[in-house]
Amino acid sequence: MPAPNHALSRFKHALLIALTAFAIATGLHWMGALQGLENITWTWRVKLGAGTGPATHTIKLIAVDQASLNWAEQTIGETWPWPRQLYDYLLEVCEWSGAKSVCFDVLYTEASSWGRYDDEAFAAGITRNGAVALPVFLGETGIREPPWPMEVPRPPILIEPGGDAGLPLEPRATFPTDLLATNAALLASVKADPDADGVFRAVHPVSLFGGVAVPSLGLAAYLAPIVDTSEVFVTSTPGQLRVGDRKIPLDRQGRAILRFRGDTGTHEAISAAAVLQTAAQLTEGTAPVLSRDVFRDAHVFIGFTAPGLKDLRSTPVAGDYPGVEIHMTFLDNLLSGDLIRSFPFGLAMLLIALSTGATVLLVMLVNRMGGKLLVMTLFLLLPLGVGWIMYGHNSTWPVAYHGLATLLGLGIAVVFQYAVEGKQKRFIKQAFKHYLSGEVIEQMLADPTRLQLGGEKKELTIFFSDLQGFSGISERLGPTELTSLLNDYLSEMTDILLEEGGTLDKYEGDAIIAFWNAPVDQSDHAARCCRAALRCQQRLLERGPDFEAVAGQPLVMRIGIHTGPVVVGNMGSANRFNYTVLGDAANLASRLEGANKFTHTQLMISEATWCRLGRDRAGRCLGSLRVVGRKTPVKVYELFPPDQSMPEWTTRWNDAIAAVEKGHWTRALDLFETIPEQPLRTRYLDQLRGLCEGTVSEWDGVWVLDGK
Repeated sequence: MPAPNHALSRFKHALLIALTAFAIATGLHWMGALQGLENITWTWRVKLGAGTGPATHTIKLIAVDQASLNWAEQTIGETWPWPRQLYDYLLEVCEWSGAKSVCFDVLYTEASSWGRYDDEAFAAGITRNGAVALPVFLGETGIREPPWPMEVPRPPILIEPGGDAGLPLEPRATFPTDLLATNAALLASVKADPDADGVFRAVHPVSLFGGVAVPSLGLAAYLAPIVDTSEVFVTSTPGQLRVGDRKIPLDRQGRAILRFRGDTGTHEAISAAAVLQTAAQLTEGTAPVLSRDVFRDAHVFIGFTAPGLKDLRSTPVAGDYPGVEIHMTFLDNLLSGDLIRSFPFGLAMLLIALSTGATVLLVMLVNRMGGKLLVMTLFLLLPLGVGWIMYGHNSTWPVAYHGLATLLGLGIAVVFQYAVEGKQKRFIKQAFKHYLSGEVIEQMLADPTRLQLGGEKKELTIFFSDLQGFSGISERLGPTELTSLLNDYLSEMTDILLEEGGTLDKYEGDAIIAFWNAPVDQSDHAARCCRAALRCQQRLLERGPDFEAVAGQPLVMRIGIHTGPVVVGNMGSANRFNYTVLGDAANLASRLEGANKFTHTQLMISEATWCRLGRDRAGRCLGSLRVVGRKTPVKVYELFPPDQSMPEWTTRWNDAIAAVEKGHWTRALDLFETIPEQPLRTRYLDQLRGLCEGTVSEWDGVWVLDGK
């Protein structure tokens, strides 16, 4: 072992190396560069961990396979597609055998070509059986747009506040024919989306269409027998679904990660030909081919496995896995209680960081080459071992991320040690030059402890901006044009914010978030922020023709500003953080930006900011608003450039607002009628006339906003 002083030096270097390796691996992970390797390791885990579960034998498939197609054509003279009465025969056998539920992975979006009698016979079978789920196709190419059809029962799924986060919102749907849809116990989504490599590893248990939560086919199989008993409801909260006493873990995309039981055919499959033969034999009174217990208390799926029907998918266990078996696998996992959970990524980052640090430290402290090779081998195999153990406990683990962090930590030790010596100031400048002014960076260099995690409570003036209609612009422009436009716009605005001493918090698409009075104290922070906002609007006006030539429409910038106490500081993990703000004041500034849509203005500031501007201010009072998520109303103002003459009607406008605040409706109405036409004036006139004429019972003078 090295001498104590040398060991301490190596320890410090090891920490730096580990942090660097961890940061690089984390960046590559967030960029998605490791996903291909992660998929390979996941396939390895899935195949090694495949095996039947407690509920596997309770899920069965009536397979429309090639043998069934051949049998139907040769025996009863029916070619594909089959008349729907044949599906009724399948239901008869399921009912006779005591199936718990029946789910069709067959779309019936058009009336039967054999006539209405064919559909009526099938509908009667659905009604008779009761616990039958039919598919609805959700996606971009559907026939119907929202809302959900009134005549079709809605699934018993409740979305708690915030519970729709991550759930897919489908714009269109293709429903079964009305005759069939109204007789089914449930309609279920059969849409399944593969990962980027075309492999199906997860399903969306719930999708949203027109405000209605639609279960997947696998979840519908579980719900169908109990949908009329009101015993079990599905509720959605971020990160999980609750189905009665069962919990379905969801990843960030609102998907349930599947534990595949094995290759296709793991769940018992009965050829549709055998079921149809049994139905005919029961009618004739002869001995059936299938035993009466074949579907006893089973969840039965009816779907395609014939290659010619093109319902084969690629999964980690097979490249030609029938789509219906994906839904069966989900139901199996739900009933067995072993759906895969996403390991908390924050905790994974912490553990991987510790593992990387231990790897580098041990390698640097061990002098003998044999010992180094042993440590390297053990720690390089560790990610695979942890991944396998976590899969055995129904959890994911980022094997590729963990492995890369370990490999980088071992491979770049010497380079990192050389690179970091004497370069702290260069690091600080590089890290902060894009969102702090030069004045602020100099203070950070003088006191590097400001880079530590933590925050302080402080009064700031916070700036939120957004571009009106930018989604439409994004849809029209190609990636290169959109990126160029956005970079040009953000550069112009950011330069102004930094010139006025602001601190750039972040960009969110076309939105800009900034604040004043931190980390450097600024006694005039409100004035600086408002001056920056007015300059931004003026610069946007000057560059308007340039931006319009690219965007195809004028760029309109909405800004919200509020002054108040927040917590400001470096927020995040020990290795990855942002200098940002948290608190109600920041939220209110964001809401004021959105409130411009209601008042038809472009620059709105709160009363708290207005009062701090002193005499050097120009504008008009817009009234009081009660924004979403806040009970206390806030008085807001539209800010005007101080060097421009005010509109002649501004004084009458402010007098009218004052009359509204006092409840003097008639006087306010008279004053507003003398003001030129504008959208907010119209809002006030309609409300005041209603109060004066008695059509509006009461009003406290506060506008209540129900949107962001």
